[in-house]
Amino acid sequence: MKSTFLQTPHLLQPKFQDYAWGGTALKKLFGEEVVGDSATCAEAWLTSTQEGGQVTFLDQPQTTLAEAIDKHPESLGAWSRLLFGEGLPIFNKFLCSRFPAKVHMGFRPQSLQAYEGQDFKAVFRSWLEQEQQWIGRYRQFLVDGGIRDQAGFHRCRAVYENWAEEKAAIAWAADPNDDVLVDRLLALLSPAPPKTGENGLWHCVENLRANRERLIATLNEVDLKDESGNLLLSHAGMAHAIFGLSHQTHPLDQARPVLQELWRHILDSAKSGATAEALQALAEKSLPELQRSRERNLGPPKNEAWLPFSYGDQILIAEPQQTSNTTFSFMDIYTPLVFQEGRVVFRKGDPESGTSTEQLQAFVDCLDFEAQPVEAFRCRPQILDRRQHSSLSKLIDDPIRWPYFSAWTLDLQGTQAQSAVWTAEVPQGSFLQLVPLQGEAELRYGDWRGCIAPERPAFLPATLTSDWSLETEQRHRCLLVGVPTPQGGEGTLRKA
Repeated sequence: MKSTFLQTPHLLQPKFQDYAWGGTALKKLFGEEVVGDSATCAEAWLTSTQEGGQVTFLDQPQTTLAEAIDKHPESLGAWSRLLFGEGLPIFNKFLCSRFPAKVHMGFRPQSLQAYEGQDFKAVFRSWLEQEQQWIGRYRQFLVDGGIRDQAGFHRCRAVYENWAEEKAAIAWAADPNDDVLVDRLLALLSPAPPKTGENGLWHCVENLRANRERLIATLNEVDLKDESGNLLLSHAGMAHAIFGLSHQTHPLDQARPVLQELWRHILDSAKSGATAEALQALAEKSLPELQRSRERNLGPPKNEAWLPFSYGDQILIAEPQQTSNTTFSFMDIYTPLVFQEGRVVFRKGDPESGTSTEQLQAFVDCLDFEAQPVEAFRCRPQILDRRQHSSLSKLIDDPIRWPYFSAWTLDLQGTQAQSAVWTAEVPQGSFLQLVPLQGEAELRYGDWRGCIAPERPAFLPATLTSDWSLETEQRHRCLLVGVPTPQGGEGTLRKA
């Protein structure tokens, strides 16, 4: 007899994380009674089985999704298990930064032309080493200037963050207002350091700014307000940063070319009429090579994507990502320092010295320095099916380009006079995660009923055997995420 876990959808209870860069919009979206007492909330982990952020079932808050999948891995589907193993390979989160809604993603083709003939990797590493040197000098000014309590640190942090935000808006170019930061900081430090001269605060701040100006100029800057509804793919190895967060990357994924080549063979065979069994047998032949390539990875791969969406006058980010927490932070512009245990310390790396030269070398070795325009990793929604009160759009469902996950958006425009209904199946061989971005909708499967909303995402096991549907009398927008399958999601996610 099948477990009930395999026979119905499941509503989930998110977990929340707060960091130095967190904003307030998630508290408004989810409600303070859900998020907790913290003034800010940086991330909502919606469908996670990852240690430290495992979600639970709404109707069984003592049971995690991870525990249920461990007990019933067949809930993941044949293709998920075959290519990614027995754990949930992807999860979704929301992110909210209190800094401007912009990101850096990858290297700009135009800017790197200036470094032709040079070892740009070595140049970039030297800039990162200088960043650590100058932010270390800045930290020492705070320590020597008598910052010994949380209140004093917060005053200095506010001055620094205002300056960093203003500088980022003009790509860290010099301007007359740079002097204001130094004067404001000097007023907060006692004893105050000298303002000018090689050992002065101005010398430190100006070198910090100038180094960042040339470093940031090499990266693509993307305004998320212009990208609302687009999916931005961030592969492992891409240099990236949401404004407010550290600049970071993830270990290069040695398995990517193997997966892509495997999918070429699978899709070619599927077009030629191969059976489901034959396609799985083809994939199984490549598993030893796939495993060997993964063993060369420095850590579990973390390929992710960002879907900006509006909430009131703010921009939030929905992030589908592989289940991994292997992150290499090589620069922390906005919140480099925190106050812990009565002292000013680095937020990343060693509390006293920050990220070491050896760590920076290792992180830079994991960067992909291939320059790409934004259009190369932008996925614009492609409408697959538009009806009077609903539409389904594909964001990414191309395992040769992106073999990690597939994603779609479903928009329902219901009213009290005319509800909107959408009927679909779970893609064959994959689970499905429903991540509401706006509004509520009733999720139906046979006699089962549940109301999904941003604070109540859903997990649909691959073992569901019949149609599921959503119905609403309001506007509802939902992100749908699963793993790629040979049949693709287009046929199963829309029903006549």
